[in-house]
Amino acid sequence: MSLRALGARSAILSFLPALIVFIAFWPIARPVEGVGDTFQFWYAGHLVATGGSAYDQQAWHAAGAAYGAVAANVAANCADPLGVICVWTYPPLTAWLFAPFGALPVTAGLLAVNVFVLVTLIAGVVAAALFFGPRDPSPRALVLAAAAASHPFVIDIRAGHFVGLLLLALVAAAYGLRERRAWPIAAGAIALALKPHVAIVVALAVPAALASRRAWWTIASIVGALALVTAVALLRSPESVGAIVSRGGAKVGIAWSTTWALADATGAPVIALAACGIVAFGAATLAVRSAPADRRDLTIVAVAAALSLVVTPYAQPYDFLLALPAFAAAAAAASAIRPPARTALLAVIALCIVVGTWSPIVFGQLSRAVAPGYAAVPIAALVLLAVALRAGRQATAPQPATVTAPA
Repeated sequence: MSLRALGARSAILSFLPALIVFIAFWPIARPVEGVGDTFQFWYAGHLVATGGSAYDQQAWHAAGAAYGAVAANVAANCADPLGVICVWTYPPLTAWLFAPFGALPVTAGLLAVNVFVLVTLIAGVVAAALFFGPRDPSPRALVLAAAAASHPFVIDIRAGHFVGLLLLALVAAAYGLRERRAWPIAAGAIALALKPHVAIVVALAVPAALASRRAWWTIASIVGALALVTAVALLRSPESVGAIVSRGGAKVGIAWSTTWALADATGAPVIALAACGIVAFGAATLAVRSAPADRRDLTIVAVAAALSLVVTPYAQPYDFLLALPAFAAAAAAASAIRPPARTALLAVIALCIVVGTWSPIVFGQLSRAVAPGYAAVPIAALVLLAVALRAGRQATAPQPATVTAPA
């Protein structure tokens, strides 16, 4: 069989299961008029494109009457214009991202936002699975199919969020670290600045890795690029700082999927937070120390993304797609282990991606209560990554030579 035929067969084996899963879940994932936040992003861009402000809550309140059914979700959230849920807390840079969509008529603009979300989501998941994940077609196919079946993937499409763009940003940052290039890290930093509260540890870990190499010029160029873009956005929307600082903090209270919410639900929040922190940061440290030299930069970014979800004060289920690099890296490390341990570990990884993300939602629906168990997903990803890297390192370690006694 030719190399081209082998490559085609590998591609089909890798992507076909995910495609089948994607088609199967499409009826519940597809965007629905007035559901999700697609209109929210279009309208924020529209306000900017037409000279308004995305931080004017009265303008959000007026959107319901002005746009009808397509704005149903915004109308419900902003029935009280002073309500916490009506606050636009994204940085001004995010509104600028959607300004080109907002310049279009509402029907065309919403369609464009949906296409943008879907394309970047698929590209981000595929890029994360290929870059962080296993090279062998079978485990790669497992990761892609599990990601397509996960609740964050499905709800991200339905909710109309741009988490796929953030996955691409993580890939860019990891690529820049590995290849010693500044521009991919700068591009990734700007993209992550669209939703900085879910990338807190990434913003610390990447500069720390660069500082350990004394790459001061790289750090300066990345900070300069990010500062320039942010300054331009702030010049257009100076009111954003006061709005976010004065009103944004209250929105943290409606985030039910964070580690803080999980700890609070246990009845012993201090003990629960301490336990989550010890497990998460301990697993993260072990993972980075166990990573082979050629995958250490990738591991740092994957670990930092998962830890960001552990410490973030505000997150929704679609944000947990940022744990995918850690799961994919765990699958890559597991591929180096001999069966049956490899098969068992890959199965656990897939189950955590799928069952681990759907079970809190199902439990919440059945119990008619908020189920903050979602917060365990990134912790599970870190533990599995640490276990897989440690086991893979032991499996590939040179065995001591046996010495036979002379006859």
